[in-house]
Amino acid sequence: MLRFLLLTYFSFGNAQQIGDRKTLLSIKYGESVISVRDLPRLLQSEISFSTSPRILDFLKMATVDNLPSISFEIVHTSSASVSSGELCAYVGHAVTVLPGLQVKCNSDSPIQAINDGPARRLRELKELDPELHVNDPDTKHQNHLKRMRMGEVWRLLEKYYVLDVRVVVIDSGIDFSDRDLAPVRQIYYEPGRKRNGAWNFANDTEALMIRNRHATRVARVLAAEGNNSYGMVGASRNSRLISFEILYGGDVLKALQKAIDIDAEIVLMPIRIPTGGEVIPVLNEALKAVKEKGIFIISAAGNDGVDAKDTMPCAHGMQYGICVGALSNDDDYTLADLSNHGDSVDIAAFGEDVYVGRNERRSGILVGMGVDGDMIKPLLMRYARPLSRNGNQIRHGSGALDVLATIQGYLREIGFIQ
Repeated sequence: MLRFLLLTYFSFGNAQQIGDRKTLLSIKYGESVISVRDLPRLLQSEISFSTSPRILDFLKMATVDNLPSISFEIVHTSSASVSSGELCAYVGHAVTVLPGLQVKCNSDSPIQAINDGPARRLRELKELDPELHVNDPDTKHQNHLKRMRMGEVWRLLEKYYVLDVRVVVIDSGIDFSDRDLAPVRQIYYEPGRKRNGAWNFANDTEALMIRNRHATRVARVLAAEGNNSYGMVGASRNSRLISFEILYGGDVLKALQKAIDIDAEIVLMPIRIPTGGEVIPVLNEALKAVKEKGIFIISAAGNDGVDAKDTMPCAHGMQYGICVGALSNDDDYTLADLSNHGDSVDIAAFGEDVYVGRNERRSGILVGMGVDGDMIKPLLMRYARPLSRNGNQIRHGSGALDVLATIQGYLREIGFIQ
């Protein structure tokens, strides 16, 4: 069955460093995943290596978060007990004395922001735009939907059974009290528990902090309820959202683990991690595990106007998903000056001066997608429009997202239309 989804990206405010640094750790011996708590016993039994009493005492008392689906643990290290550096030195030494032991050990670090584009003043229009065929009053400001021919897309899809899509947004927390977002909040279940569409990994609670409006802007452009005579309409009217609020890299790993546990179909990661960051090797492994579970990941090129090879997840992780750049408002499909570019970027979509709600207008990135994960990227690239040669370029053979052409092309490929 055809599934259609439009996702969006916006940057969010700088994360604050709080508390002691945790340690992101993966230990494997042969084909087995080893808990750090069991490493001293393994070393003793295999090579009669004795772990220091200080490390032993720490491992007995330390809090360790187990992430089995991505084969990682998060160890709550502290300068008051055993620091992240000390723990990594211990497991690193273990690699040198026990052949076949494989270790990835890094200090956790805060997630960094991607720069916002400039805010723009709304021009006041007197009438609703009839081309989108919805009664939401703010559609008169959503010019990007008109250029994407979303009215035609939605009418075309009315002929088919379109499944709802469970989208996990790993970001700064969605405000589901928004009247346009409350109806698209997705309930999910854990063993013995019903969750109301959100989890705050920074504080380990269902209550979101909503540190800024970034995630709410993302959610509105993606999935704002349509035809409710209020506000705006989201581009993907069949998206159902789950908000995972994060602050540190370790929170991202926990969010990816939970996305696997709850059978998410899409993970949207509007975050930026510098490629030199300590969490990069760990995150690559986690992204691979998520992809192997059949979950599709969407990231953004970023808004720094540089080559996206220095932006993660785009630079290294999007072999497991898709990385999207931003188009300007020019008629000739030119990449926006603010958009990162280069071979790491898979496709571009309208991203300048996008309406994200009343009294808010920001630059951002939109991406359309559908069908099964492994088909999404080639499908989008196959029907993309060529970019203008006047601006920066992205991956060879791709271009500007054309939602209508992609949907029509896919329906032809599967024999639904001629």
